Amino acid sequence: MPNKFVIKVLGKLQKINKIRKTDKTNKVNELDKIKTSNDVIIYAGEEPNIKEFLLDSKTLRRKSDYFKKVFSEKDINIELKETKYVFRKPNITPQTFEVINNYISSKNINMTNKSGIEVLNIFIASYDLKIKNLTKLTKDILIKNHQQFLRSDPIETLQAVYSYNILNDVQMSCLETICYEPEVLFKSPKFINLPASILEIIIKRDDLALDEIEIWDNLIRWGLAQEKNLNKSVSKWNQEEFAIFEKILHKFISSIRFYEISSEDYFNKVRPYEEILSEELRDEILKYYMIPKYEPTLNKHLPRYSRYNDSVLINKKHLVNFTRKMRKLVIVMVIRNYATTGPGFGSGSDLVCRQGGAGSALQILILKLMVFQLGTLM
Repeated sequence: MPNKFVIKVLGKLQKINKIRKTDKTNKVNELDKIKTSNDVIIYAGEEPNIKEFLLDSKTLRRKSDYFKKVFSEKDINIELKETKYVFRKPNITPQTFEVINNYISSKNINMTNKSGIEVLNIFIASYDLKIKNLTKLTKDILIKNHQQFLRSDPIETLQAVYSYNILNDVQMSCLETICYEPEVLFKSPKFINLPASILEIIIKRDDLALDEIEIWDNLIRWGLAQEKNLNKSVSKWNQEEFAIFEKILHKFISSIRFYEISSEDYFNKVRPYEEILSEELRDEILKYYMIPKYEPTLNKHLPRYSRYNDSVLINKKHLVNFTRKMRKLVIVMVIRNYATTGPGFGSGSDLVCRQGGAGSALQILILKLMVFQLGTLM
């Protein structure tokens, strides 16, 4: 006969399991019975900046794939407060969630007065909560207004953009803007706070519209800011300090086009720091300067190029300003022509014909191309 003690223990275990199953079933049933009107509490932010929001679970399911999944799986780990679901989102500020709440509640949201960082925060939160339409809306705003956001705060904008792979389009737009107008980044007082990984991407770009010596100067400025103990004059550095500086800039050296730097600039600006260059590279640079038609074997790069080729008389900045003014002039001409002769370049070609004589057809073609080309560039 089985031991009476064993039978007693088994009986108690069966009761415990039954109680647990009952408790679990009751909790799931309790979740199902909760009313759907303002039945969700979301705490956004962290102390002391925290705010409570009341929302409707049905609306959340409909607008957010994140909440749809949480509720459909009947997650028994959802926190309950009386008859309401409770979610805590410390990584979303109350200001950001206010916009999300308005969007979910089908209220009008005004994004025109938002800074780049605010739009980025809304994008990140809507992306994490899988609110597809709001994610697309904010991404489109970032792409459209990235230049404005970069100019107002280039460092924080770049950091935030590079935190999310989904923002590849915005990343590329930001890089193109910085390469085209490098002063946006390099003249920012916060430039020295740029993460090394992003700076490396920018310096590797072939279309970075800066003279090579300017890139070197900015790299030195950034590197010195990373180690406060290197603030004294480089002429007073010892081997240990050069070793520290070499470690800071090591990953950037291979991207510098030293052969695009004049011998004068090299002597005045690079030579004081050449201890951070390898002996082989220093030897190659010396041969390049001293031996006519010498072909270097190290750090070989094609010269950087811009979207516009420089000439002796007109450089990049001149051409940018010129094209902007020309675009405005062409637009004014087209508007005036439209007002007098109607839309299009058909009958409106009188504007050019009256002034152009025999060359009118060519001028009309040039005018058309200018409107199209300048419109795409600017």
